[in-house]
Amino acid sequence: MSISITASVVNDSTSNIERKAIKVMLQNACDYIKTFPLETHLRNTSILSILKEELLPYKKVPAYLGIGFISYENANYIQFTSTFKSFPLNKGDEFIFYFENGEKLVFNLIFNSKKDGYMFRNMSLIKDTEIELIKLSDLKFWKITNNVKTISMIGGFTYHENNNQYGSERTGKKILKLMAKTILTAKSKFEKKMTL
Repeated sequence: MSISITASVVNDSTSNIERKAIKVMLQNACDYIKTFPLETHLRNTSILSILKEELLPYKKVPAYLGIGFISYENANYIQFTSTFKSFPLNKGDEFIFYFENGEKLVFNLIFNSKKDGYMFRNMSLIKDTEIELIKLSDLKFWKITNNVKTISMIGGFTYHENNNQYGSERTGKKILKLMAKTILTAKSKFEKKMTL
């Protein structure tokens, strides 16, 4: 399975202001990589009864949480996309990455969640050094906390037949690292181009 990852400069207008943004895009024109709850993880035991109708085998295409990167002129963002009704990515919710090397990154969602069809989107600021950590480190798992409902979920890269982005946990981890590398490279090239 080969995956094409590119970075595109797009006009991302907000409030009638044209802003150039760099977005990482996967080959299927998706701006995020899908991740799923780790159903065998002991910390998910209490949440699975709440989520069961959103997962296999109840739902043919199970709910997921997407991770992507966006860079504006002076700021980087990590963008999260959720199709989970119990995790609509509200302002104040927390997202933590735990890496194989023992490091972790904590992201607090600072904006109001945006509804995009059946999906919810939100983002958090991310530094170049944090993207560099993602580029160099294998993600062990993530944890999201809905502060309103006081529930958490653990997830990561798991494969199922309806997931056409990657065929194994190892490949999913590799794609996330390549996405981080791509956004840093594109940002560097864009900044050089702007100074010429």
